[in-house]
Amino acid sequence: MSKAVKLLTIKHLLSQDQYLIPVYQRNYAWGSDEIGQLVWDLYKAFEQDKNKAYYLGTLVVYQRADGKYEVIDGQQRLTTLHILNQCLSKFDDSLTLREVQWDEKTMTNLDFESRPESKAQIDNPEIAIKTDSSIACGFDEMWQALMNLKNLNGANIDSFKKFINEQVKICRTIVPKDTDLNHYFEIMNTRGEQLEKHEIIKAQLMGKLDQKDQKAFATIWDACSDMSRFAVSGLPTIIRAEFFVDKLPCRLKQDFDLGKFKGLFIDKKAEGSKPEELEKRKDEIKQDLETCELEDGLSIRDIIGKSINKPKDDNHTDDGKYQSVIDFPNFLLHVLKVREKEAEKEKISLDDESLLTAFESLKDADAVKRFAMNLLKCRLLFDYYVIKQDNRKANDGTDVKWAILQPKLSNNSIYAKNTFQTDKGGASEYNEHLVMVQAMFHVSHSSRIYKTWLQDVLAYLWKNRTQTKDEDFDKKFLDELHHLAHVAHDYYQKQQGKLSYPNVSYFMLNYVDYRLWYRWKKERTEFFGQYVESQNKDAEKLKAAFHKFVFMHRSSIEHCYPRNPEDPAAKKLEDDQLDKLNQLGNLCLVSHSENSRLSNMLPAAKCEKVIARLNSGRSTQSLSQLIMLMHETWDISAIEQYTGKLKDLIENQIEPIAQ
Repeated sequence: MSKAVKLLTIKHLLSQDQYLIPVYQRNYAWGSDEIGQLVWDLYKAFEQDKNKAYYLGTLVVYQRADGKYEVIDGQQRLTTLHILNQCLSKFDDSLTLREVQWDEKTMTNLDFESRPESKAQIDNPEIAIKTDSSIACGFDEMWQALMNLKNLNGANIDSFKKFINEQVKICRTIVPKDTDLNHYFEIMNTRGEQLEKHEIIKAQLMGKLDQKDQKAFATIWDACSDMSRFAVSGLPTIIRAEFFVDKLPCRLKQDFDLGKFKGLFIDKKAEGSKPEELEKRKDEIKQDLETCELEDGLSIRDIIGKSINKPKDDNHTDDGKYQSVIDFPNFLLHVLKVREKEAEKEKISLDDESLLTAFESLKDADAVKRFAMNLLKCRLLFDYYVIKQDNRKANDGTDVKWAILQPKLSNNSIYAKNTFQTDKGGASEYNEHLVMVQAMFHVSHSSRIYKTWLQDVLAYLWKNRTQTKDEDFDKKFLDELHHLAHVAHDYYQKQQGKLSYPNVSYFMLNYVDYRLWYRWKKERTEFFGQYVESQNKDAEKLKAAFHKFVFMHRSSIEHCYPRNPEDPAAKKLEDDQLDKLNQLGNLCLVSHSENSRLSNMLPAAKCEKVIARLNSGRSTQSLSQLIMLMHETWDISAIEQYTGKLKDLIENQIEPIAQ
């Protein structure tokens, strides 16, 4: 290995030499998905063999005249490793991030050109968490990721830390001194993407098919792979109408196979032809399909790069307007698992790291054809009945809009309508409930991998797809989601033991909010009296905010009554009373910025801040928080009483709706 390329342990990387993030690099931008993925990948490697080296990729740098290494590629990962190292150095699962006593004298070997505030925040997390910066959010996400490893996976954090320092390695590459850094940076950020695993799988599966089947397979694959729009939008216009009329896409007949899909090209292109031209035209189209314009000897990259069957006359209105709860590689694994025999399901991991090996089970053309149709059918079910983020009604960027929508066809254009709707076309009552409970699941498990709830939903939809047009299918579907939520509740209850900080999971806190919302929808005015006996002067304003509640990804656990009040007049609590502040009835899930804003204020001051936020047009972040803040007095007694009511609420499963 040349001197320009050196393999470094993480301990060496973070303690030796000096690194600089240059001004032309963007600000730190990693969020929950990226941080969660990094920590989980490291933990998986640690679990498999803590004495085996794990390689984390490459860090590309330029050595300046002053000896510092200017980071050209890999700055997001490097910054995250510093955040991880800081959190590991002080990790204590009995403390919140804001209760940690950080060392003010810590100096990392990472600097930021023209961004002294970023340097200060990396060196001292106490400075970071008082801000609303992306680095502060990174510390929040990292602390919670470590808490989850400790409390949900039983991880030995000290051993994990040792593994990261000694066994995790990164390849540092120094570019030559005469390199034009601006040009090099531009190349690094515009270079062609490497082949993704799902593209390799596409090529491998197509290689098992005869040429006459490849075009139909590629049409289905390409239509399903764009998760930002309805799959039918990616189908050729000439056959798109076949998936509408009076039948739902998810009600494709059991015997609808790749051959019949391919036949649609022939039938639809022949429509409108004169009788004497019909047979001739069918033969021509059939020949087109069989030759498929694929030459022998194409490489994997050739197959992927070739536009086998892109609709040329598409006219759709849904492009990029929806954000899926899952990406295509992980969706492929869900499809494979849904259709696998029960005895084989456990062998299929929902981790896209195993994507290539998972598809080794499709050994012949028949298996590939079956998978193609399963992919299409699952994707249509997904499009109709699984939530998506609806970006058509963008607001101030602080809230999201979730929706369950179905595609509709009008003059060859695709538009969206509520899947479950009233006679007047608006969303039905149960459509709203289905959206809310799925959003609750999604934000509790926002990483695009390991979405076991989605696997359960797809399995249910597949099993019951012939019933989707039943009048009460929405009720049956909601009953199933409520059942899944209760199963998840039982699982986390068993894993966590006491429903208190720091063991309580995101899911449990979100589930509390869902159950409160669900009961409020049923009872309305009678609801509040059951949870708040003595209401304060702001209670009516807080009640009104129930209408605006939206589930979003929030990762900071807030104590309504703070463990360390900033008000000097606050009564000092004994240790046993401090522990009672960790009960479920004093906890809620909020964003990092909201947690920083409320910090260690007493409940009355927090109430003023929350109302100011609501008055600005923003939605509430937690229904449970609103109930806490409605109380005339919020103390240990009120916390214990409310905790008991919440436990009674969530421990009893919701009564089925469908008859």
